[in-house]
Amino acid sequence: MKKTLPVLLALVFVQQILIAQQAIEILESDEINCNVSSTGDLFNRFLDENLPGFEAPAGSGLRTMYAANLWIGGMSEEQTLKLAAETYEESGQDWFPGPLTNDGSASVSLETQEQWNQVWSANSEDVHNHQTYFNALAAGQPDPFQGSYIIPDWFFEWPAHGNISLGQDFYIAPFWDYNNNQFYDPENGDFPAFCGDQCLFFVFNDKGNIHTESQGQSIGLEIRAMVYSFDSTDPDIANTMFVKYIVINQGSETLTDTYVGLWNDFDLGNPSDDFVGTNVRTASNYAYNGDNLDEASSASAGYQETLPIQSMMILSGPYLDEDNLDNPLPDEIESAATGSYGPAGMGFGDGIADNERYGLCSSLAYANTSHPVTGVPQSPIGYYNYLRHAWLNGGEIVFSDYMYPGTSDPLNIGTDGVPTDMWNETTSNNAPGDRLMLAAMGPFTFSPGDYNPIDFAYVFSGGDEPDSMDPFVSHENREIAIKNYYRNQLYNCEYGVLLLSADEITHTTHVGVFPNPADDLLQISTTGFTGNVMLTISDATGRSVITENIYAGVQTMDVSFLNPGFYNLIIRDQKSQAVARLIVR
Repeated sequence: MKKTLPVLLALVFVQQILIAQQAIEILESDEINCNVSSTGDLFNRFLDENLPGFEAPAGSGLRTMYAANLWIGGMSEEQTLKLAAETYEESGQDWFPGPLTNDGSASVSLETQEQWNQVWSANSEDVHNHQTYFNALAAGQPDPFQGSYIIPDWFFEWPAHGNISLGQDFYIAPFWDYNNNQFYDPENGDFPAFCGDQCLFFVFNDKGNIHTESQGQSIGLEIRAMVYSFDSTDPDIANTMFVKYIVINQGSETLTDTYVGLWNDFDLGNPSDDFVGTNVRTASNYAYNGDNLDEASSASAGYQETLPIQSMMILSGPYLDEDNLDNPLPDEIESAATGSYGPAGMGFGDGIADNERYGLCSSLAYANTSHPVTGVPQSPIGYYNYLRHAWLNGGEIVFSDYMYPGTSDPLNIGTDGVPTDMWNETTSNNAPGDRLMLAAMGPFTFSPGDYNPIDFAYVFSGGDEPDSMDPFVSHENREIAIKNYYRNQLYNCEYGVLLLSADEITHTTHVGVFPNPADDLLQISTTGFTGNVMLTISDATGRSVITENIYAGVQTMDVSFLNPGFYNLIIRDQKSQAVARLIVR
């Protein structure tokens, strides 16, 4: 939890050790600035004057988020709880920099952690210049840079490949393979592939050491992360910071009853006068000022009478367990014409089996205290109970699956269809104060080799809505616009292979494989591609084992001759590519 100054001084030595172990980088956009660390901490500025790390508007000195982090827990086959969860890294840490080995041991050396203790920064302007240069050369056109083009240094630093001699995955950070030889080589036209116009890429894991914050047993998780934003004239897009996690189970154990949580410490200007809520319609947690004046504090000058709203919205969570079906949205959600709602994310009713993804399954606000039931978790089971939407002692939270939903759950999803009274911080007679929230998704089965994407966004509204519009309605409209933008433009950019700016995207792509793992016949389905496309399947060393042209749509292929193991499947055309992980038994 956040500490007072005397306690902070007592923790300086511990935190200095932690800071020495992680790199911190700032993502700057036109409207929002934020910082991230190589160990997965979002917005936490550590000893930098103890300030929140999410600035909105950019350059204002006003801040809305103190910190955010990832929680994951599930049960092993022996019904042993495995869990990784962090808040501020004050008492230790559960996340560490670098990729894991893919041999089932999910190990990582200190040398690897030191090598990957970085946050890589990318920008679309350099990529567009690179494309322009090599496309002109390939077309036999004059050099548009008249001999002055120099490949940016950061292209050569991009961590495209892991070290296969150490047992790491061959492909780590995504890239556009210009000459289709499976190796990253910027001097031959290849370039980093990422989402957004500005992007931070980093890799972290839960096996670098024992879990000294949650005290949970390690799992073997590798997370490849992108935090990104777009340069756009659209105020909805410009005021949103996107986050993409690819969570990989590199261990040897299958976890059941697995939950993913996104933990957020909202500090909206003055952190002592906040209220929080849940918008079930848009799958978001949000904070707003609990009174009519956001006064100055040691953390911020305060927003004064301009009262903003800050939310964290789940765009799509982990996959539901496979059932060999393309499940439609529940009838009541379909009739609401929302496309997604509460626990239902993307992939329902789209013609593709087993790509359905969770939305927001539960939300919980808890006190920044040591209360044994409603306070800060002090044990692994406490963290896991919060993920399961129970109190620290396992007691049921009876009112709703969503804390403080207001009127945002007209379908009563959070109460199993039972209509209920209005529930928010005001009706609860709460006093404004410091607030912590957890958004959870699950349960699901997490098997060795599984890749699970998690997409979410931080949406800011700065109190600039028209006088006649309710600020909560205005913010919800912004969230709906972002969700539509994600659905139509960003969905299934699972491996960061979106190469165009926000105003240039023409279509989205996806490749699905079924069954996975495969024994003999493999069904490949593509979305967003038309005509002939290039299919490449490569093994863990990057060696191509299948390369051929296929027609977009649904194709069946014999893979019985492939050796058991992990493979990468890539579909590409002139403008886009999509990647899937394939396991052959």
